[in-house]
This record gives sequence, C-alpha cells and structure tokens, in this order.
Amino acid sequence: MKRTLVTLAAVAALLFALSAFAAPSKIFENYETVRQGLLNGSLDETKQGAKALATAARGEKQAAIAARADALVATATLKGARDSFAMLSEEVIRFRDGRSGDRPVVAYCSMYKASWMQPKGAISNPYAEDKSMLTCGEFRKDPKGASGASHGHH
Repeated sequence: MKRTLVTLAAVAALLFALSAFAAPSKIFENYETVRQGLLNGSLDETKQGAKALATAARGEKQAAIAARADALVATATLKGARDSFAMLSEEVIRFRDGRSGDRPVVAYCSMYKASWMQPKGAISNPYAEDKSMLTCGEFRKDPKGASGASHGHH
C-alpha cells in the first residue's frame, strides 16, 4: 500500500510539472500587445502592454522578461521603445524555445538587426519606422524542427 501511494504521489508530481510546463502562458499574449503598440506607432499602447507583460512574467517566475518589460516601460521615445523591445524579444524568444505546443513564430529584421515573435501569417515588423517597411523581414527556422518560410523584402 505504501509503495502504491509513493508511486501515485510521484505520478501526480510528474503530471503537475508537465501541466505547468505546457500551461498556456500570458507572456505571449502580452508580448503581442506590446508588438501591436509598436506596429501602431503608439508609445502609450506599447508601454501599457509592457506593464501587463511585466506583471504576467512575474506571475510566471520569469524575472528576466519582467526586467526587460520594465525597462521598456521606462523609455521616453518610440525609438527607445523599439530598442528596448529588441532586448525584450531576446528574452521572450528564449522562453518560447523552452516551451512546447502552439507558439508564436520568430522573425528577423536584417536592417534593424533584431528578432521578434508574432503569430503565424504575413510578416508585420514592429521595428519599421516607415509604414512601407512593415512587411520587411524573414521568418527564422524553429529550433524544434519546424521551419518557417522566408518572406519579405528590403
């Protein structure tokens, strides 16, 4: 009986750990809000999204993401927010790479020399200061095996 309880406890712990690993993350959702703010050219929207992302990151024990989101909130210009977003993206991409399941795709802007994440679909570049450059960029190969096609122009 004791052996069965120990086995059940071990199985329960494993299932809990797996469910926590695969649990949906608010980090991706809030990151996308930040990206949309940049796409809209709105510093206020971008900073509001970054505040929500920092809160979500703290809730999921992702201190590095929270720190980068806080740094973005402290920026005074859209250019500063884009620079900060590049560093934030590096952290969120690392977080993404450690997860399984449905995840945003990673894209790269060779002109800005920075990556970002976005939902599958057409490129929409948050680093574009000029609206004509919003479709510039390329999808990066997924380290877990699935590859994205290269799109965009420069």
